[in-house]
Amino acid sequence: MLRNLLRPAPSFARAWHCAVAVAALAACGCGPAASREARERAVRSAGEGLRALERGQPDEALRRFQAALEADPRAAAAHNGLGLLAYEAGRPAEALAHFRRACRGTPPAGYLNNLAAACAAAGRLREAERAYQRALRADPGDPAAWVNLSALRQQAGRHQAALEQARLAVKQFPDYPPARLALANALALNGQPKEAEALFRELAEVPETALAARRGLAWVLRSTGRPAEAVELLQAVLAREPHRASLRFELSACLLAVGRAAEALAEARRGVEAEPQATAGQIGLGAALIGNGQCEAAAQVLERVVAREPLQMEARALLGDAYVGLGQPERAVALHRATMELDLDSPLPRRLLGDALMLAGQFGEAVRAYQRAVDLGDRSGVTRARLADAYAWHGDAALALEELAEAARRHPDDPAVRLRLASFAASRRDEAGAQREFDRALELAPRNPQAHLACGHWHHSQRRLHRAAECYRRALELDPRRAEAHAALGRAFEDLGRLDEAAESYRRSTELEPGSFDGWLGLARVEAARRQFAAARAALARAEALAKSLEDQAALGAVARLLAAEAAPRR
Repeated sequence: MLRNLLRPAPSFARAWHCAVAVAALAACGCGPAASREARERAVRSAGEGLRALERGQPDEALRRFQAALEADPRAAAAHNGLGLLAYEAGRPAEALAHFRRACRGTPPAGYLNNLAAACAAAGRLREAERAYQRALRADPGDPAAWVNLSALRQQAGRHQAALEQARLAVKQFPDYPPARLALANALALNGQPKEAEALFRELAEVPETALAARRGLAWVLRSTGRPAEAVELLQAVLAREPHRASLRFELSACLLAVGRAAEALAEARRGVEAEPQATAGQIGLGAALIGNGQCEAAAQVLERVVAREPLQMEARALLGDAYVGLGQPERAVALHRATMELDLDSPLPRRLLGDALMLAGQFGEAVRAYQRAVDLGDRSGVTRARLADAYAWHGDAALALEELAEAARRHPDDPAVRLRLASFAASRRDEAGAQREFDRALELAPRNPQAHLACGHWHHSQRRLHRAAECYRRALELDPRRAEAHAALGRAFEDLGRLDEAAESYRRSTELEPGSFDGWLGLARVEAARRQFAAARAALARAEALAKSLEDQAALGAVARLLAAEAAPRR
């Protein structure tokens, strides 16, 4: 299954703006003009409401803000305060209405930031961008608007624009840690993981950004093929701060990446128990359910998220994965066509549609979807690499190579791009090219187990079995719980005639991933060759229960015939 969405590293948490100069309290809003005395009462009530909000007394704040509006329906501070209360209570439409009223006329930058954040949460990305730009005009010295505008463009999938905005924010506010955090996020999503990792590590030591930076660092480790390191990092932080639900959500994703699906689901559930309303938690739970094969339950969770937040792209991406897991790729295609209609100017829906079309086998349409994403500004290495994949599956090898070359030119240090180039060279029997690109990928990511695994597969395909086994072993040194690597090593041992070691590797693979058809089939084949017939039949039965395709059935038949031949009396 394609991983539909390159998950963005978490942007810095937006601080809601409450405090404001008294003169601004009645300067904007809507409704008939109030008398001077009424405006003064509104100022006093709104101020008392703000102070109650800061003390953590929402009921008292609500009464004070309502009293302010009774005195003056135009009181902007009261509308802003009611917007904050509604948003925190999970009533985004009501919050948005109040923030809009607060921002009539010439509002302070803080109110505009609140309006923009609420618009972004509701998927109204264009309105959010306009509000942030108004905030910058109102107060060019407000660093939050500079940073949040970068986060907004990241949310819309405009990663290059997000990077440019983050660089401007750092230039304008070099000593403002959230600006450097926004830059780290943008670098990560623009295929510059080394630079992002260095920044995240630096910011992890700054109290203001420590939590988000650690999540971002874990994301970079996971996305560069080092999920085991990310797991260790997050577990160490959670041992000291077990209440951090957001870290549990990221830990769940990292555990999924190393094949520990049951643990991932447990962590996602713990996080949701701590923060049941957190959208990130519901998304993490959906991903963990998919990883455990519970696609129907995942679809139900994610459909609720999408109904509540129609432009939550990560939720839509995973919902598409759930539909594919249910054997309904056409629903994923329909979902992402609808996503595209919701946000016509964003490249991300096009990429999601391309992913769904690839899974549905509609490669020509996938090419068009990915190309449109690129035309709309998505210059990321992952999108160009997927466009190359779509060309290759569509039979356009020359265009596939051209796209890969362009991806390599734009992202020369992206290991994933180099691995695709290596695989493409190998498929064309270009031994020198494949070796060069595999060497380059391993130079860029020496601790990426996926890179060693891919290199092992290449050596295996060329019958260099000892070299393949070395690569698989190196992958397992870096990630001992990677079931795929254990299965690959089992196949190498099997081809070398080292059946006892092959059986052990296959067995370990099935322990780590009980739902692996290939693992159980390989174990059945080797146990039959070892004349361990009871074990072979048991493994074959497990494989039969997991078979899905005609190809699987054919493979089962071959092993069943081998088992029958080996078990037949020998003359």
